[in-house]
Amino acid sequence: MPIKFRCPHCEQFLGISRNKAGSVTDCPTCGRTIRVPHLDGRVAPLPKPKLNHEDSGLANALDALAALENDEEMAAPIAIPQRPVVVPVSAAPMVAAVPIPPPALSVPVTPPGMSAEAPRSERDALAALAAIPAAAAARGGRKKLPHRLWSVVCGLAGVAIGFTAGRWTVPPSVVGQAKPPVVAAADGPAVPEAPAGVGAPIVPAALPMAAPGTPARALEGRISYIAATGESRPDVGARILVVPVRHPGVAKLAVVSFRSGASANDVRLAQASIRAIGGDFAVADADGRYRIQLPSQGQYRVLIGSRYQARSGDIAPDADSLKAVEPWFDQPRAFFGSTQSTLAEIPFDGSRASVRDHVFARAE
Repeated sequence: MPIKFRCPHCEQFLGISRNKAGSVTDCPTCGRTIRVPHLDGRVAPLPKPKLNHEDSGLANALDALAALENDEEMAAPIAIPQRPVVVPVSAAPMVAAVPIPPPALSVPVTPPGMSAEAPRSERDALAALAAIPAAAAARGGRKKLPHRLWSVVCGLAGVAIGFTAGRWTVPPSVVGQAKPPVVAAADGPAVPEAPAGVGAPIVPAALPMAAPGTPARALEGRISYIAATGESRPDVGARILVVPVRHPGVAKLAVVSFRSGASANDVRLAQASIRAIGGDFAVADADGRYRIQLPSQGQYRVLIGSRYQARSGDIAPDADSLKAVEPWFDQPRAFFGSTQSTLAEIPFDGSRASVRDHVFARAE
């Protein structure tokens, strides 16, 4: 009957022949050295491990270890260059520039009572009167002025009195009506006509007008779909494409930005590109609502693509819908994907917006 015992290291239940009682062996489970119990159950302690000098593997390992220690002692240390010492240098203080005052403008002062436009001869005569010495007048008593100076003084006095009387007697209404005749310009507001002999009338530049083709609200509504439970839910992310009936050019747009689930940046790129050629593109919001703006009146095609309502089986997109988007996109079929769509044609008069709601039913 074999000897039954447990490994003291891994507690594995072991069995060994009776003739191995008291011998030293290795546990087949954990591989550690154990002592087989004697027949009376006594377990002798394990012998202390001894170094086997005849073990060639041990000798090779010791030689390799010694070689590694010699290499570490012989290796010269790597010289690490010292970092240069950085000496801080204080920057020179900034001096605020002294502002240079502008040069003073010399304004000529006109003496009171003398007009700046007075003739040079009159100013010279007045200057001659002022230059008469007061002492000479006192010695000679009261002398008569020369006849020439009297004529000049009387003339100046007459001019001044006539000018003042004219300003007092002429009513302001008459002065305000003294305007040149008005001539209506061909492409602008009325402009005053220049008096005879002055030259051609100056016509001001035309006033800036609103650019033609300013987008106006043309279409709005709500898109929804019938869920599997039978309730109507907003078709969040549904795409609404509105294009003119006729393509104004031949260039085709990339369909990537118009596909379902496109990012916000792609949607803005799609709107900018389709608006540049006379249409508009919108994505239904959280309530399923949308709004379309168009630049001018005319006939437009409206293509609405669902986000959640799929087509049944492998049915291809409607032929009319595919034909409507074929002139506009490089890959027309990629616009529809695997969801349902609907196509309609609406007129736009340029001012009144129409309402178009749509519900995508479940495919049978």
